[in-house]
Amino acid sequence: MISTWGIIGVGQLGASVAKGIHRSQAPLKLCLSPRSELRVQELAATVPVTVAENNQAVVDSADHVLLAARPKQIVEIAPDLRFRPGQVVVSLAAALPHGRIQQAVRPATAVRAMPVL
Repeated sequence: MISTWGIIGVGQLGASVAKGIHRSQAPLKLCLSPRSELRVQELAATVPVTVAENNQAVVDSADHVLLAARPKQIVEIAPDLRFRPGQVVVSLAAALPHGRIQQAVRPATAVRAMPVL
């Protein structure tokens, strides 16, 4: 079964991660948030992705969600999203403590990662 990974925050970091996942040829689908329309369209021209209608649609379609937005944005948007049990949410925001992320994405499981660009 091919899993779907959603990316919320398609700035430089989120776009770089999407490109890296594509280059890895991992058997998964990517679903992107629509926030940065120009960057999303540029990325969609080179990487096979689905662009969601909004952040909740990313969460709804994904088995795993990468939060690649700035820490302040994550704190603002994550509590309004409805995550589900069994879903894994990976925060790429180094400045946010794990406990704060976990609280924002309950009942999903939060983990932290910091890719090196």
